[in-house]
Amino acid sequence: MRHLGFVLISMVLVWSCRSGKEPTSGETPSVLSFLIGPEKVDCIGEGPQLCYLIKEDIDGDWTNFYGEIDGFEYEPGYNYEILVEKIKISNPMLDGPAFRYRLMKILQKHKTTGSILHDIWIAQSIEGQALKQISNRPRLELMPTQGNMIGFTSCNDIRSRLKVAALRIAFTEISFTEKFCADTQDIERQFIQALERADRYEVRNLELLLYAGDIEMMRLRKVD
Repeated sequence: MRHLGFVLISMVLVWSCRSGKEPTSGETPSVLSFLIGPEKVDCIGEGPQLCYLIKEDIDGDWTNFYGEIDGFEYEPGYNYEILVEKIKISNPMLDGPAFRYRLMKILQKHKTTGSILHDIWIAQSIEGQALKQISNRPRLELMPTQGNMIGFTSCNDIRSRLKVAALRIAFTEISFTEKFCADTQDIERQFIQALERADRYEVRNLELLLYAGDIEMMRLRKVD
């Protein structure tokens, strides 16, 4: 009997390794409700990856979710509300996840024509340089579904065509008014050049980062 018990335990451990699942701790899993956004975003976990954007409260902020959800077949372009089990892993690997997540039920799934980008964003830094406390910071209002952007350069009104696809972004046909503001002309020039060069974006919680390749061109913060 002892030999049989040892064999059964060994089989369970082997199955766990082969299935790609860590042995669980035996503790009762907790049940969570997640709201999941319509697009994934670039994020850094053990390396560069794509993360879900989730909320646990409808009034909360979007946060990056770095793991996977077993049994969840995600389709971009949909908002989800799901129930998941949060299961503690027994003896997790060093720097590995302490929990795994399993889909219990999809409560809601509905297609959206909106985007996480669709909002007003205030510039915080340009090419890594924090903006000084000027009274009128540059800002963007992004309308991806209409393919438009309108904004303010800190001196002039600005608009452009906007193209967004699979975390790529492009501002084209940029035009702006021609008022001269001596105290903000350098910021205005840097702001417009950053938009012209931007080709990729990330959303991290309430921040929008615009990149040209791997170079951060601008960091903006969402405002209500």
